[in-house]
Amino acid sequence: VAVGSPLGKNLDIHNDGNTVLQISDIIANDPQFTVSPFTNVNPFSKITVVVQFTPSSAGQKDAVLAVVSDDPDEPVLKIYVLHFQVHYLTHP
Repeated sequence: VAVGSPLGKNLDIHNDGNTVLQISDIIANDPQFTVSPFTNVNPFSKITVVVQFTPSSAGQKDAVLAVVSDDPDEPVLKIYVLHFQVHYLTHP
């Protein structure tokens, strides 16, 4: 990935329960990572959100996404995004 060039990756969020999973927020600990709008997840279903990474500098980038929901077992699910390599592009 080049500095300033966005890269989007799909993230599936599954609900294996028998009630609607209400997602209140999806937060990244690094502003270089953003998440597309999302909805609640119906029982035994999934949604797909896009995590967009737009690097502002070169080097390895890691982040943590936190999916905040009404899940009684895991109200905050942490997703680790690791080892994005960012390079400056130069022209000969």
